[in-house]
Amino acid sequence: MQIGIIGMPQSGKTTVFNALTGSTLETGLGGTKEMSQAVVKVPDERLTHLAKIYNPKKTTPASVTYIDLCGMGRGNIDKDSIDAEFLAQLRTVDAIIMVVRHFQDDSVPHQLDTIDAKRDADKLIDEMTLADLIVIENKIDRSAKENKKAPSKDFEKEKQLLIQFKALLESGKPIRATELSVEEDKLMRGYRFLTQKPLLICANISEDDLKNEAAITAMFDPYKSVAHTGIMALSAKIEAEIAVLSADDAKIFMQDLGIQEAALTRLIRESYSLCGLISFFTFGEDECRAWTIAKGTNAQRSAGSIHSDLEKGFIRAETIAFADFLAHGDMNGVKKAGRMRLEGKEYVVQDGDMLTIRFNN
Repeated sequence: MQIGIIGMPQSGKTTVFNALTGSTLETGLGGTKEMSQAVVKVPDERLTHLAKIYNPKKTTPASVTYIDLCGMGRGNIDKDSIDAEFLAQLRTVDAIIMVVRHFQDDSVPHQLDTIDAKRDADKLIDEMTLADLIVIENKIDRSAKENKKAPSKDFEKEKQLLIQFKALLESGKPIRATELSVEEDKLMRGYRFLTQKPLLICANISEDDLKNEAAITAMFDPYKSVAHTGIMALSAKIEAEIAVLSADDAKIFMQDLGIQEAALTRLIRESYSLCGLISFFTFGEDECRAWTIAKGTNAQRSAGSIHSDLEKGFIRAETIAFADFLAHGDMNGVKKAGRMRLEGKEYVVQDGDMLTIRFNN
């Protein structure tokens, strides 16, 4: 899974990327052509607990790839400029983190002169909406001609969906606000619409505003009702400082600031969840591992994420809910309590399930 981090120049998005990934990209450049990416491990206390129990040779967490894209500035929807390259990059990601500036710093001027995080979010969302409208309008104009030359059985379905999306965008709603069937999603997937991607709006606040997080995020309440949209606040400057400290020093630093959990941990967890992803676990003395699947994936397809042979030869999945494992202490306790189940191929795997796959070679 790839998640793109975007924001206006001087929003702090690269500082967020550095803190997330341990990178040392230069900040304060006001947006560059360069795209940087790094793989980040998804923090999961459940996997940590399993590793303590089994003491495996290897522990493998789930991972997310974060991409720092160039800063979005004025006139980004301009096919004759670098911004066309930016849009092409943005369309390749699976989800978007939008960093908007809420901190005051006279030494770092805002390109619009004043600080207004809600205005900035609205502007960036408007630009993505416009980009999608341009794609739709161009396709609708071409589709009739294309269908005459090479008739397609999906022409009418595709055309009607595009018209539906156009009306949705013109009403001020993103494409992700509508639920698509599997067939419709497959039909539209190639367009890679920006407003269809899950979106996490992240307000970059000052240290003084840490205590006001609820009030700050409340300004984005109109977006909360839209599916696959998340809101949070963090201080990129503080998180960057926490990221370079040892675990013990970070704990003391966070206690001094009244922080119970690093915001970056929440951001990773929220972005993972926002994409509709969950984790199941395999476990043992050789390896304890978190596997990433889409919510709603059945047991047989989940087995395939481990290895294609397990999916092809799938028989049953020995299944334990992590909560049951935690409650009963270990595998013996789980078995005595009768909490281990045998599930068939159509069983929908739940977040935190511990699976052992039975299969034919």
